Amino acid sequence: MKNKLFKTALFGYSKTDVCNYIAKTNQEFNDKLEQLISAHQKEREELMAQKNALQEELNNFQDAVMQIQNIISPFTNQ
Repeated sequence: MKNKLFKTALFGYSKTDVCNYIAKTNQEFNDKLEQLISAHQKEREELMAQKNALQEELNNFQDAVMQIQNIISPFTNQ
């Protein structure tokens, strides 16, 4: 036989059962929220690391372009 979630009391549902259900649902929601926040934070940290690596690579390319321009500038200004 199936267990009922709420037992009926004299004038409706049992207050204790309702409070327990709300507390359980709230805890499940908080657990899921914490998991999502943790996953989001991890993904954000990974993306920031990728961004920093790409920024460093861009800076290296810009430095290389400047060096090449400095090398060829005497030949192009004639």
